[in-house]
Amino acid sequence: MPVIHELFGKRVTHSGCHRGELPQAACPFMDGRICDGGGNRDMARWPASHQPLAPFFEDEVRRKSNGFIPCGACSVATSEKEWAICSRRLLTFRGRSKHQEELRHAIASVSGFS
Repeated sequence: MPVIHELFGKRVTHSGCHRGELPQAACPFMDGRICDGGGNRDMARWPASHQPLAPFFEDEVRRKSNGFIPCGACSVATSEKEWAICSRRLLTFRGRSKHQEELRHAIASVSGFS
């Protein structure tokens, strides 16, 4: 069964993600802006007033996200593989990470933009 592997760009392991590191809900794949759930995943957010995790996030997150807390799941993992589930994790044209460069070049080449 898949489990969350990355949350707000941090690996969810014993050494990767620590308490207090994620209160800004920042996406490292979008220049540190507040996670938007991949741009098309409105169903993957929680009303800040209806869920118990809201107190763990800064008030600014709720204000900038119109009263919602983004889910922040970037990837999931099984015992065999890791899967990116957020489109921003795969590719964004703002603040690209080194991990996205290869995919960006492949898309540009196939599209005739290289």
